[in-house]
Amino acid sequence: MPEIVINKEFTNPPEKLPVYKVDNPTINEKTVAVFAEKFGISGSVTFDVFTNTYQVAGKVHVSKTTGDFWITLEDPWNQPPPKNLPNESICKEIATLYLKEKGLLPKDAYFWSCGGSSNQNLTSDGLVSEKTVV
Repeated sequence: MPEIVINKEFTNPPEKLPVYKVDNPTINEKTVAVFAEKFGISGSVTFDVFTNTYQVAGKVHVSKTTGDFWITLEDPWNQPPPKNLPNESICKEIATLYLKEKGLLPKDAYFWSCGGSSNQNLTSDGLVSEKTVV
């Protein structure tokens, strides 16, 4: 196991830290087609070498490497800015309910951030330690 060196002094540092190995999911044409069907989107699955993603009907995009996904139901580049967006708390609630309904929310999942232009770094206790808007 490689040695990890941190060049920073800590008050009361822990003696042990957990190390996690994250296994990437199996992503292929079949798994992407089944995933897209959960959103009511069907069609042939294509692979984009430039973005390293599988795509269905130009709407569902799934990273071959990580399984990260995004869905675009309309052309995102030609839309006017939305009006009266709900706040982050309501967005989180809507997304959570939707993912549960579709059977896509793992039991051990946790909220990272609410898309758009916000970025949050979370501490191990789930509290936001830094939030930047770009």
